[in-house]
Amino acid sequence: MDVIEDHSGLVLPCWYSVQLRVKFTVGFDSLVFLVSWHLWEERNSRTFNNISCSTGEVLGAIADEANLWVMAGFRHLRSLLPSALANQSQNVFHVN
Repeated sequence: MDVIEDHSGLVLPCWYSVQLRVKFTVGFDSLVFLVSWHLWEERNSRTFNNISCSTGEVLGAIADEANLWVMAGFRHLRSLLPSALANQSQNVFHVN
């Protein structure tokens, strides 16, 4: 069996490493989608409705939706969210 050694010196079978990369890629792609979607919504709100949110509000909305995805069962996204964001609301981000 082929094995690899990660940065911590832990020896893992190659198939395990591939599984970790696939899970990370799925979560990362979803996070990019969430951020892009919220930035697009904010752009449209500013352009067409002349309504703007603060940076903290947009980041809070992204964090809230990411947490909803995790609570709905999308586990791949959880490993990419900072622990401070887990189960938090928009109040996490305060930008002056």
